[in-house]
Amino acid sequence: MKDGFLLINKPVGWTSRDVCNKIGHLFGVKKVGHCGTLDPFASGLLIVCLGKATKLVPYLENYDKKYEAVMKVGEKTNTGDYTGEIIATSDKIVISRQEFEKSSENFLGDIEQVPPMVSALKVNGQPLYELARKGIEIERKARKVHIFSLDLVNIDGSDVTFLAHVSKGTYIRTLAEDLASEMGTLAHLKKLHRTAIGNVDVSKTKTIEELEEKDIIGITEFVSSFMPIIRLDKEDSIKAIHGGKLSKRNANPGMSGHVLVTDEEDNPLAIYEIADSYLKCVRGL
Repeated sequence: MKDGFLLINKPVGWTSRDVCNKIGHLFGVKKVGHCGTLDPFASGLLIVCLGKATKLVPYLENYDKKYEAVMKVGEKTNTGDYTGEIIATSDKIVISRQEFEKSSENFLGDIEQVPPMVSALKVNGQPLYELARKGIEIERKARKVHIFSLDLVNIDGSDVTFLAHVSKGTYIRTLAEDLASEMGTLAHLKKLHRTAIGNVDVSKTKTIEELEEKDIIGITEFVSSFMPIIRLDKEDSIKAIHGGKLSKRNANPGMSGHVLVTDEEDNPLAIYEIADSYLKCVRGL
């Protein structure tokens, strides 16, 4: 079994699951997952998990993300991107740099977003996009997200390119629509490219065609970019293998949240959570 991570530059037109299925076939791996879904029309960084690494997905999805997006001003589609049908237009098809910068200030920090019907968010176990395909629209609750930064790159006619640094769960298509509304017009996404998840940058990715087995990053090496690593002695390694409590003396002062514990040879054993007086196992590997 091959256990580890691959950093993929997902092409436009592929679903995130398409990428996982292809990689599973290429490397003969049955368990393949990913961190952070990218829609088919989007491209960029997709973290793919192989084997035991799939158990870590819930602990790697909560990190902030960065995108480069292009929105087309003056047209609203039923999907919020160029793959949908145009359902409304505006006479205002050009905005100024000053308008963008002034309006974007109103979106920095904590904001509330209503998930789009074409999202993968599940309601009663069913993804919203499946309902949308059937022409069904249901009421969605607004969710709090955080916008760290919005930076204008270029304005070319009705095409506006910007960079967005956002929290988990932020819908860039919704952000583009809301930004346009703030500027008195309409918009949809023409392009979306994810450039980073946490400390992992798209520059480290490879295309599916370029992949080789040597590109698989070991669990311990990869997870160290996201959370602290604690190396255990033999006695505590046995405890960790069986999900036992560990003494807090294993953690450095100031450590908090989740940590990956390994044996003396850096083999990953489990994810632990730092409690008040001890370390608690939350996921064995």
